[in-house]
Amino acid sequence: KYINGSKATVVATPADCYDFGGWYEGETLVSEEAEYTFTVTEDVDLVAKFTLKTFEVTVTADPEEGGEVDGDGTYDCGSKVTVEATPADCYDFGGWYEGETLVSEEAEYTFTVTEDVDLVAKFTLKTFEVTVTADPEEGGEVDGDGTYDCGSKVTVEATPADCYDFGGWYEGETLVSEEAEYTFTVTEDVDLVAKFTLK
Repeated sequence: KYINGSKATVVATPADCYDFGGWYEGETLVSEEAEYTFTVTEDVDLVAKFTLKTFEVTVTADPEEGGEVDGDGTYDCGSKVTVEATPADCYDFGGWYEGETLVSEEAEYTFTVTEDVDLVAKFTLKTFEVTVTADPEEGGEVDGDGTYDCGSKVTVEATPADCYDFGGWYEGETLVSEEAEYTFTVTEDVDLVAKFTLK
């Protein structure tokens, strides 16, 4: 209760997830200041209006071809958000990053929104071992083994020794090529054997 003609000060303090939107008397905005001082000349019913903050969640893939990302959008402050990363065939998921900081090693990451967030899903290109051997060892020379990026083209080559013929490239018991120079796409570790036959 205030004496007629005296000054009254009202103060509005927004909660963490809210912005102060103004002091209202009915539908009329009477002050945009959170601390509002006025002269009392009648009964007054003031309403402090608050608005819930919203934040942007942005998700990107690094590199872009490394996989799919999902979950970006505009969210209410304090809400739970789940972002998801799905690596492409030749990639592994390496973590969710905010700037240089790793925030989750899980492909499906749930967190509470309290600010704008820019998340990057880092993917790493898989590498595979290609091993080539000669059978028998004295049957000839083989070339092309090493570590290769997934999806890359690899050429292996077999050169028979003088008294031998090339009999084919084998993976286990399976003949994969009858050509001495064999090109294929790497999608897993491969153990190739060049079989040679004595003339």
